Amino acid sequence: MDKKDYLQNKKETEAKIQAEKEWLAELKREYIESNAEYEIGERVKVVTPPHKYYSLGGGKEGVTEHKERFAYVDGYEITYEGNVKPILKKEKKDGTLSKQKDHYNENSSYLERT
Repeated sequence: MDKKDYLQNKKETEAKIQAEKEWLAELKREYIESNAEYEIGERVKVVTPPHKYYSLGGGKEGVTEHKERFAYVDGYEITYEGNVKPILKKEKKDGTLSKQKDHYNENSSYLERT
């Protein structure tokens, strides 16, 4: 194999890889569109009900209080389990969209429409 053959094979392989990446991106987009619960830009309430927690270091336990906060849906991601999870942005005190992401635990929190 000389340099010309190498460059030709490399170019063909990179074109195949790029085509597969584009197909995968389209597949993800269609999956998210068909399984999205909320519109992008929609205001939602993140509710964390009271639940027990255990501290591993000190052996302490307690109960968290009920918390509610508002956020905006900024997009969606696909988790490792294949679930569609909204990406949230925090809400400022004046009710406008913040640049900071709002992280929440799906196991202990849930979202509600407002």
